[in-house]
Amino acid sequence: MNCPACNATNPDGAQWCNQCLAPLGGGAPASEGEPAANVSAPIPGITAPEALATAQQPSASYPSAGFPATGAPDAQRPSGTSNKTLIVVAAAVAVVLLGVGAFFLFGGESAKSYSDRTMDFKVTSFKCGEKSRSVIEGNQGAVAHPRNLVAKGEFCTLQVDVTSNLTSTEVEVFSAANQKLLGPSGEPIDVNSVEIETITRPNNYYQPGPDPEIEPKKVIEAKVIWDYPVESAPTAAMLHASQESSGVRVPLA
Repeated sequence: MNCPACNATNPDGAQWCNQCLAPLGGGAPASEGEPAANVSAPIPGITAPEALATAQQPSASYPSAGFPATGAPDAQRPSGTSNKTLIVVAAAVAVVLLGVGAFFLFGGESAKSYSDRTMDFKVTSFKCGEKSRSVIEGNQGAVAHPRNLVAKGEFCTLQVDVTSNLTSTEVEVFSAANQKLLGPSGEPIDVNSVEIETITRPNNYYQPGPDPEIEPKKVIEAKVIWDYPVESAPTAAMLHASQESSGVRVPLA
């Protein structure tokens, strides 16, 4: 039997089209007192296609687990697990931020910059009171041999990046003899010794040597080490580009 509405093929005797649900009017008439075969009871106030569509809608029942069934109206999923995850992530981020802030507030050492005539100094650390220190001996590129040095008094170590701000081709010398250690009243301390160690490449360790030469616009990484008498109580250093320059005062942290 073909549907007069959509021409779909339906079994003989079908009351409704399987494709468009249009009434077909087929089938044997029902006997008195009995409903016709294969005919569903109509829903009051709803035409047959609407009744079938209503019957096919998913039920809004809830399974025994307590979660709404898929397709249920206004179904909401539990958010407890996702909320806990967000709380854990937020707490981890807060710990990281606090750690970074504490580093900059309490643990990070900020470099301080100074200039004296033809040299710029960026001091990264300055400490005094050490009784001994390690020094690396050996030529650049050779096997390093660490050796422990004991001070006659105590050591002051100032770590600094030195830059020549000259624009010519002249090479400057960062001389250990020009670098002074100052006492409580600002007077130069008569130290036992002073020397400069510079970083070596590619080994990347500080090593004693002659006073380093600095080419224009080049940077050397250096340590100035004073061996001073214990009773002197240093409070600052005076860095000089040359013997004639006025120098810059670097306070002891």
